Amino acid sequence: MFGVTLNTRRVLEAAIKELDPRAAQVIKSRYGLYGERAKTLSSLGTSYGLTRERIRQIEESSLEVLRGRIDEEEAAAILEIVNEYLNHLGNLRRARELVRDLRIISRVKYDEDTFGSELRLLAEIMGEPYIIYGDNHFHDVWHNDKEAYKLASLISDNLRKFKEHDFDKFMATMVKKFELSEIIIINYLSISKHFDVGPYGDLGASHWPHVQPKTVRDKSFLVLKKAGTPLHFKEITDLINKLSKKKDHPATTVHNELIKDPRFILVSRGTYALKDRLKN
Repeated sequence: MFGVTLNTRRVLEAAIKELDPRAAQVIKSRYGLYGERAKTLSSLGTSYGLTRERIRQIEESSLEVLRGRIDEEEAAAILEIVNEYLNHLGNLRRARELVRDLRIISRVKYDEDTFGSELRLLAEIMGEPYIIYGDNHFHDVWHNDKEAYKLASLISDNLRKFKEHDFDKFMATMVKKFELSEIIIINYLSISKHFDVGPYGDLGASHWPHVQPKTVRDKSFLVLKKAGTPLHFKEITDLINKLSKKKDHPATTVHNELIKDPRFILVSRGTYALKDRLKN
Protein backbone atom coordinates (compact mmCIF):
# COMPACT_ATOMS: atom_id res chain seq x y z
CA MET A 1 0.00 0.00 0.00
CA PHE A 2 2.83 2.41 0.84
CA GLY A 3 4.26 4.45 -2.01
CA VAL A 4 1.22 3.98 -4.26
CA THR A 5 -0.08 6.91 -6.29
CA LEU A 6 -3.73 7.85 -6.00
CA ASN A 7 -4.44 9.88 -9.12
CA THR A 8 -7.80 11.14 -7.93
CA ARG A 9 -7.38 14.50 -9.63
CA ARG A 10 -6.59 13.08 -13.06
CA VAL A 11 -9.51 10.64 -12.97
CA LEU A 12 -11.98 13.30 -11.85
CA GLU A 13 -10.77 15.99 -14.25
CA ALA A 14 -11.24 13.68 -17.23
CA ALA A 15 -14.84 12.94 -16.19
CA ILE A 16 -15.78 16.51 -15.17
CA LYS A 17 -14.75 17.76 -18.63
CA GLU A 18 -17.78 15.89 -19.97
CA LEU A 19 -20.18 18.11 -17.98
CA ASP A 20 -21.57 21.39 -19.24
CA PRO A 21 -19.80 24.44 -17.72
CA ARG A 22 -22.46 25.26 -15.13
CA ALA A 23 -22.81 21.67 -13.94
CA ALA A 24 -19.02 21.34 -13.75
CA GLN A 25 -18.77 24.47 -11.60
CA VAL A 26 -21.59 23.30 -9.32
CA ILE A 27 -19.75 20.01 -8.69
CA LYS A 28 -16.42 21.77 -8.11
CA SER A 29 -18.02 24.22 -5.69
CA ARG A 30 -20.13 21.63 -3.84
CA TYR A 31 -17.15 19.36 -3.20
CA GLY A 32 -14.50 22.02 -2.69
CA LEU A 33 -12.26 20.93 -5.55
CA TYR A 34 -9.04 22.69 -6.57
CA GLY A 35 -8.68 24.65 -3.37
CA GLU A 36 -12.23 26.00 -3.31
CA ARG A 37 -14.16 25.96 -0.07
CA ALA A 38 -17.09 23.52 -0.28
CA LYS A 39 -20.34 25.45 -0.61
CA THR A 40 -23.83 24.66 0.59
CA LEU A 41 -26.79 24.19 -1.72
CA SER A 42 -28.25 27.45 -0.44
CA SER A 43 -25.12 29.52 -1.08
CA LEU A 44 -24.79 28.11 -4.59
CA GLY A 45 -28.46 28.85 -5.22
CA THR A 46 -27.85 32.46 -4.26
CA SER A 47 -24.82 32.66 -6.56
CA TYR A 48 -26.73 31.30 -9.56
CA GLY A 49 -30.09 32.86 -8.78
CA LEU A 50 -31.64 29.41 -8.39
CA THR A 51 -33.46 27.61 -5.61
CA ARG A 52 -31.72 25.23 -3.26
CA GLU A 53 -33.75 22.38 -4.72
CA ARG A 54 -32.71 23.24 -8.27
CA ILE A 55 -29.02 23.17 -7.27
CA ARG A 56 -29.60 19.78 -5.63
CA GLN A 57 -31.13 18.50 -8.88
CA ILE A 58 -28.16 19.78 -10.90
CA GLU A 59 -25.80 18.04 -8.49
CA GLU A 60 -27.68 14.74 -8.67
CA SER A 61 -27.94 14.77 -12.48
CA SER A 62 -24.25 15.70 -12.73
CA LEU A 63 -23.28 12.77 -10.51
CA GLU A 64 -25.28 10.47 -12.80
CA VAL A 65 -23.39 11.79 -15.82
CA LEU A 66 -20.08 11.32 -14.00
CA ARG A 67 -20.99 7.72 -13.16
CA GLY A 68 -21.31 7.05 -16.87
CA ARG A 69 -18.16 8.93 -17.89
CA ILE A 70 -15.68 8.06 -15.13
CA ASP A 71 -12.86 5.64 -15.94
CA GLU A 72 -14.31 2.84 -13.81
CA GLU A 73 -11.20 0.69 -13.88
CA GLU A 74 -8.91 3.46 -12.64
CA ALA A 75 -11.47 4.76 -10.13
CA ALA A 76 -12.04 1.25 -8.77
CA ALA A 77 -8.26 0.76 -8.40
CA ILE A 78 -8.05 3.91 -6.27
CA LEU A 79 -10.97 2.92 -4.08
CA GLU A 80 -9.59 -0.60 -3.72
CA ILE A 81 -6.63 0.96 -1.92
CA VAL A 82 -9.05 2.92 0.29
CA ASN A 83 -10.93 -0.29 1.08
CA GLU A 84 -7.70 -2.15 1.85
CA TYR A 85 -6.77 0.65 4.25
CA LEU A 86 -10.19 0.45 5.93
CA ASN A 87 -9.96 -3.34 6.23
CA HIS A 88 -6.75 -3.04 8.26
CA LEU A 89 -8.53 -0.78 10.74
CA GLY A 90 -11.72 -2.71 11.33
CA ASN A 91 -13.55 -1.44 8.22
CA LEU A 92 -13.94 2.09 9.49
CA ARG A 93 -11.98 5.31 9.96
CA ARG A 94 -12.66 8.89 10.98
CA ALA A 95 -12.60 10.95 7.77
CA ARG A 96 -9.88 13.36 8.90
CA GLU A 97 -7.48 10.53 9.77
CA LEU A 98 -8.27 8.59 6.60
CA VAL A 99 -7.47 11.57 4.38
CA ARG A 100 -4.32 12.39 6.35
CA ASP A 101 -3.00 8.82 6.19
CA LEU A 102 -3.82 8.21 2.52
CA ARG A 103 -2.31 11.55 1.55
CA ILE A 104 0.97 10.48 3.20
CA ILE A 105 0.82 6.96 1.79
CA SER A 106 0.17 8.18 -1.76
CA ARG A 107 2.58 11.13 -1.53
CA VAL A 108 -0.01 13.68 -2.59
CA LYS A 109 1.60 17.12 -2.60
CA TYR A 110 -1.46 19.35 -2.35
CA ASP A 111 -3.45 20.06 0.81
CA GLU A 112 -5.53 17.58 2.81
CA ASP A 113 -8.83 19.40 2.33
CA THR A 114 -8.58 19.28 -1.46
CA PHE A 115 -7.43 15.66 -1.49
CA GLY A 116 -10.26 14.73 0.90
CA SER A 117 -12.79 16.45 -1.34
CA GLU A 118 -11.54 14.49 -4.35
CA LEU A 119 -11.77 11.19 -2.48
CA ARG A 120 -15.27 12.04 -1.27
CA LEU A 121 -16.49 12.88 -4.78
CA LEU A 122 -14.94 9.71 -6.18
CA ALA A 123 -16.69 7.61 -3.51
CA GLU A 124 -20.01 9.38 -4.22
CA ILE A 125 -19.66 8.62 -7.92
CA MET A 126 -18.71 4.97 -7.43
CA GLY A 127 -21.17 4.32 -4.60
CA GLU A 128 -18.61 3.00 -2.10
CA PRO A 129 -16.93 3.10 0.37
CA TYR A 130 -19.63 4.81 2.38
CA ILE A 131 -19.41 8.19 4.07
CA ILE A 132 -21.50 9.10 7.10
CA TYR A 133 -21.49 12.79 7.89
CA GLY A 134 -21.06 13.96 11.44
CA ASP A 135 -23.61 15.14 13.98
CA ASN A 136 -23.59 16.16 17.65
CA HIS A 137 -22.15 12.79 18.67
CA PHE A 138 -19.91 11.62 15.82
CA HIS A 139 -17.33 12.99 13.40
CA ASP A 140 -17.46 12.34 9.63
CA VAL A 141 -16.72 8.65 9.05
CA TRP A 142 -15.69 6.42 6.14
CA HIS A 143 -16.61 2.73 6.30
CA ASN A 144 -17.10 -0.29 4.06
CA ASP A 145 -19.17 -2.32 6.52
CA LYS A 146 -22.37 -1.09 8.19
CA GLU A 147 -21.91 -3.55 11.05
CA ALA A 148 -18.53 -2.00 11.85
CA TYR A 149 -20.16 1.41 12.18
CA LYS A 150 -22.88 -0.02 14.44
CA LEU A 151 -20.24 -1.69 16.61
CA ALA A 152 -18.16 1.49 16.83
CA SER A 153 -21.28 3.40 17.90
CA LEU A 154 -22.02 0.77 20.54
CA ILE A 155 -18.48 0.91 21.96
CA SER A 156 -18.68 4.70 22.08
CA ASP A 157 -21.95 4.45 23.98
CA ASN A 158 -20.32 2.02 26.40
CA LEU A 159 -17.59 4.56 27.08
CA ARG A 160 -20.06 7.36 27.82
CA LYS A 161 -21.87 5.13 30.32
CA PHE A 162 -18.77 3.60 31.94
CA LYS A 163 -18.99 4.65 35.59
CA GLU A 164 -15.46 3.96 36.82
CA HIS A 165 -13.70 6.66 34.78
CA ASP A 166 -10.78 4.28 34.30
CA PHE A 167 -9.76 3.80 30.67
CA ASP A 168 -7.59 0.74 31.32
CA LYS A 169 -10.54 -1.03 32.94
CA PHE A 170 -12.83 0.10 30.15
CA MET A 171 -10.42 -1.20 27.52
CA ALA A 172 -10.05 -4.57 29.23
CA THR A 173 -13.84 -4.87 29.40
CA MET A 174 -14.28 -4.06 25.69
CA VAL A 175 -11.48 -6.40 24.54
CA LYS A 176 -13.09 -9.26 26.44
CA LYS A 177 -16.66 -8.41 25.43
CA PHE A 178 -16.12 -7.84 21.70
CA GLU A 179 -12.90 -9.83 21.12
CA LEU A 180 -11.23 -6.92 19.34
CA SER A 181 -7.69 -5.58 19.57
CA GLU A 182 -7.00 -2.40 21.52
CA ILE A 183 -5.92 -0.68 18.29
CA ILE A 184 -9.29 -1.38 16.65
CA ILE A 185 -11.20 -0.26 19.74
CA ILE A 186 -9.33 3.05 19.92
CA ASN A 187 -9.89 3.53 16.19
CA TYR A 188 -13.61 2.94 16.72
CA LEU A 189 -13.68 5.37 19.64
CA SER A 190 -11.95 8.06 17.58
CA ILE A 191 -15.12 8.61 15.54
CA SER A 192 -16.94 9.75 18.68
CA LYS A 193 -17.06 13.37 19.86
CA HIS A 194 -17.37 11.97 23.40
CA PHE A 195 -13.88 10.43 23.25
CA ASP A 196 -10.93 12.66 24.03
CA VAL A 197 -7.33 12.90 25.19
CA GLY A 198 -6.69 14.77 28.43
CA PRO A 199 -4.06 17.47 29.00
CA TYR A 200 -1.63 14.85 30.31
CA GLY A 201 -2.37 12.29 27.61
CA ASP A 202 -5.07 10.35 29.47
CA LEU A 203 -7.65 8.69 27.20
CA GLY A 204 -11.30 8.54 28.11
CA ALA A 205 -14.75 10.07 27.87
CA SER A 206 -14.82 13.83 27.46
CA HIS A 207 -16.93 14.26 30.61
CA TRP A 208 -14.36 12.50 32.82
CA PRO A 209 -12.72 15.16 35.03
CA HIS A 210 -9.16 14.02 34.32
CA VAL A 211 -9.81 14.14 30.56
CA GLN A 212 -11.57 17.50 30.40
CA PRO A 213 -11.26 19.05 33.87
CA LYS A 214 -13.68 21.96 34.08
CA THR A 215 -13.53 23.23 37.67
CA VAL A 216 -10.60 24.65 39.61
CA ARG A 217 -10.91 21.75 42.04
CA ASP A 218 -10.71 19.11 39.32
CA LYS A 219 -7.77 20.85 37.68
CA SER A 220 -5.99 21.06 41.04
CA PHE A 221 -6.63 17.38 41.69
CA LEU A 222 -5.25 16.48 38.28
CA VAL A 223 -2.02 18.47 38.57
CA LEU A 224 -1.35 17.16 42.09
CA LYS A 225 -1.99 13.61 40.96
CA LYS A 226 0.40 14.00 38.03
CA ALA A 227 3.03 15.74 40.17
CA GLY A 228 3.00 12.89 42.67
CA THR A 229 4.23 15.20 45.42
CA PRO A 230 2.80 18.03 47.59
CA LEU A 231 2.82 21.47 45.95
CA HIS A 232 2.42 25.04 47.13
CA PHE A 233 -0.88 26.57 46.04
CA LYS A 234 1.02 29.07 43.84
CA GLU A 235 2.70 26.16 42.02
CA ILE A 236 -0.68 24.50 41.62
CA THR A 237 -2.06 27.77 40.23
CA ASP A 238 0.72 28.00 37.65
CA LEU A 239 0.13 24.41 36.54
CA ILE A 240 -3.65 24.64 36.22
CA ASN A 241 -3.37 27.92 34.31
CA LYS A 242 -1.25 26.05 31.77
CA LEU A 243 -4.20 23.66 31.35
CA SER A 244 -6.75 26.45 30.99
CA LYS A 245 -7.66 27.49 27.47
CA LYS A 246 -9.94 30.42 28.31
CA LYS A 247 -8.62 32.35 31.29
CA ASP A 248 -6.14 32.28 34.14
CA HIS A 249 -7.30 31.56 37.68
CA PRO A 250 -6.08 33.83 40.49
CA ALA A 251 -3.95 32.13 43.13
CA THR A 252 -6.41 33.25 45.84
CA THR A 253 -9.26 31.45 44.05
CA VAL A 254 -7.20 28.27 43.77
CA HIS A 255 -6.21 28.49 47.43
CA ASN A 256 -9.84 28.87 48.53
CA GLU A 257 -10.92 25.85 46.48
CA LEU A 258 -8.12 23.74 47.95
CA ILE A 259 -9.29 24.65 51.46
CA LYS A 260 -12.92 23.72 50.72
CA ASP A 261 -12.33 20.37 48.98
CA PRO A 262 -11.84 17.35 51.31
CA ARG A 263 -9.69 15.62 48.69
CA PHE A 264 -6.83 17.99 49.56
CA ILE A 265 -4.93 18.24 52.83
CA LEU A 266 -2.63 20.99 54.09
CA VAL A 267 0.80 19.50 54.83
CA SER A 268 2.73 22.73 55.52
CA ARG A 269 2.25 26.45 55.13
CA GLY A 270 0.45 26.95 51.78
CA THR A 271 1.39 23.46 50.59
CA TYR A 272 -1.19 20.82 49.72
CA ALA A 273 -1.26 17.12 48.93
CA LEU A 274 -3.90 14.60 47.93
CA LYS A 275 -5.37 13.02 51.03
CA ASP A 276 -5.58 9.59 49.40
CA ARG A 277 -1.91 9.70 48.41
CA LEU A 278 -0.83 10.42 51.98
CA LYS A 279 -2.82 7.43 53.22
CA ASN A 280 -0.98 5.20 50.78
